[in-house]
Amino acid sequence: YYTLVAILFVFVFFLLDRLIQSVFGRTLLAIKDNEARASATGYHVDRFKLAVFVVSGAVTGLAGGLHAVMTGIAPLANIDYHASEMILIMAVVGGTGNLYGSVLGAAFYILAGHWLSALWPRWLMLLGFLLIAVSLYMNKGIWGLIANVYQRMTTKRPDPHSSIATDSKEST
Repeated sequence: YYTLVAILFVFVFFLLDRLIQSVFGRTLLAIKDNEARASATGYHVDRFKLAVFVVSGAVTGLAGGLHAVMTGIAPLANIDYHASEMILIMAVVGGTGNLYGSVLGAAFYILAGHWLSALWPRWLMLLGFLLIAVSLYMNKGIWGLIANVYQRMTTKRPDPHSSIATDSKEST
């Protein structure tokens, strides 16, 4: 069963990544950035919103169906506010607007939940403080932080000693 879920995850992730890289995905980004401008350029904004809602519902339905197959039932607890806030926290902590950030946020939520629940029974409050810190100081979530660190590490900086050497040669 877990092999099937892993294969389906990779397949759906690949399809969603292709969807984001397509013209449809770029149009959704344009709508997100400036809905009025996207509408003025001739895009039917409501149709795009409906289409992305259908895609989101299909992926969520697939996940819910797989969860029901695993547990043998579809409990009503899966549609309460805690499940919705859990998904929202995963997306915000991982980084919104990026599939990789969503996966990272989900892994972080599960691991942090296990670790924090061992520390204190009110671990959700600690996770709330963490969410506030991420929202205030890391606008793009953990994935954005990783991308910034990687960019700083790979960006070549001018050697300060070489500029001193050329300045001293010019002055003589």
